[in-house]
Amino acid sequence: MKSRHPFFPFFFNTALLLILISPEYEVYASSIETGKSEWEGRQDVWHGFKRFHFQLDNRKCYVVVPTQTAFRKPWVWRARFPDFHYEMDVELLKQGFHIAYIDVANLFGSPQAIEYGNKFYQYLTKQHGFQQKVALEGVSRGGLFIYNWAVVNPEKVSCIYADTPVCDFKSWPGGRGKSDGSKASWEACLKAYGLTEAEALLYKNNPIDQIQSIAKARIPVLHIVSENDQVVPPDENTYLMFSRIPESDRKHNFKVLSVKTGTKKSKGHHFQHPYPNRVVSFIVKNTVYEGGSINEKTTRTLKQIKEINQTIPPIKYMPNPRRLKYLKQTRHKITRGGNLRVVMLGDSIVNDTSRSQWHLLIEEKYPACKITKITSVRGSTGCWWYQENQRVQLYVTEHNPDLVIIGGISHRNDIDAIQSVVRQIREQSNAEILLTTGAFGRVDPHNDQQWQLSIDQEKTLYRYQLQQLAQNQNCGFLDLRAHWGQYIRNSDKKVNWFQRDPVHANDKGEQILGNILARYLAP
Repeated sequence: MKSRHPFFPFFFNTALLLILISPEYEVYASSIETGKSEWEGRQDVWHGFKRFHFQLDNRKCYVVVPTQTAFRKPWVWRARFPDFHYEMDVELLKQGFHIAYIDVANLFGSPQAIEYGNKFYQYLTKQHGFQQKVALEGVSRGGLFIYNWAVVNPEKVSCIYADTPVCDFKSWPGGRGKSDGSKASWEACLKAYGLTEAEALLYKNNPIDQIQSIAKARIPVLHIVSENDQVVPPDENTYLMFSRIPESDRKHNFKVLSVKTGTKKSKGHHFQHPYPNRVVSFIVKNTVYEGGSINEKTTRTLKQIKEINQTIPPIKYMPNPRRLKYLKQTRHKITRGGNLRVVMLGDSIVNDTSRSQWHLLIEEKYPACKITKITSVRGSTGCWWYQENQRVQLYVTEHNPDLVIIGGISHRNDIDAIQSVVRQIREQSNAEILLTTGAFGRVDPHNDQQWQLSIDQEKTLYRYQLQQLAQNQNCGFLDLRAHWGQYIRNSDKKVNWFQRDPVHANDKGEQILGNILARYLAP
């Protein structure tokens, strides 16, 4: 049913492109050498990788094995036509993913197909240690299976990628809309579901009917469709389904890539995939990093930093001379020279701080020191999330840090979770640790009810508790909230002059955070 065809013009969601094009969504060098095979059965080669065939409940299955297995053994589950648009799967294999397939042909995502799928999932996760959350890929009629399986198992799905998917069997194979459908496939579909045609036309458990449960589970979804697809018209499938999702959910988790014209021979249903790397980035981001990101990008030059600093009031922050008591190795590498690896852990506020490129200011002052800055962040996320499921290893210690900076505004005042992350870092590495309070968010330093300079000694308050945790755990402590707020109050500017939105810093606000951090770390 599927084959590869020449490239055709396309257009796609610009915002998604800007997000997914980033190389930060490559799997980091956290991999396990694949030794003696754990698989039995017939073996062949699929696009340069070993493939192992086996049966489960008399259904044909296979797993394609990467040369090196990525951390936590991530995997992609292909549903139907697993050789169509295979390019992204080859790249994912290179990044340490396994590719898995079970043949549930002619079951059209029926309850029987879901039962086979459940057994397949249990086998791979229980017997072979595959990651608990899987990336689902469905092509054409495979859309019925991946969505119906995800509706039953939302907690087991990292993301959904669908290629010209069937989202309503009345459209195809039923042919009750613009599509001609398929008489033979329609009869097979009715048989698989145990429905009469009249019952099928009233059936309310197609993906288009259940998509709100996917939205409620906050599963990221990416589709690619052909605008002239006469076999699986997007107006009756992808677009109709997405129209039933509340705008607030659709905006963040549901995206569509669109090809204007598929091949004439396929009635618009087939096309060469324009940018498989976009799909790779989407799957890696949501499966390996669970919506977070890790990168070492330097996005500004020292010249650009200085130009921005010339547009804002001078920063007069003077750090305490004894502040580096617990950061002696960091101080030594900065002042004496050497390579300093820094992991910044937290939320989007930490990402803003990192984007200031504060490390360039330190390198200018101490040219013998070379800083590698790794930004490990996830939006609206604090240590309550990082402490679980080996995420400290993935986001922090895998990168061999000399210094870990933990900050942001999303820790939910959970001191115990921060302490847990500190403990895990210490168990897994020799890194020094700096704890910082949060800045920006919805706090206005001009409002005395929202902000104060000194740390209130009330033991139930977060800033006091974080300061005490730093002292008790021999961590550095930077009250970024105090020094950022003091700067805003003294600047003669409203806080929104430094913001790009009600929560986050703009390029000027980022430099406030970056300058304070650089002055804190540089003796």
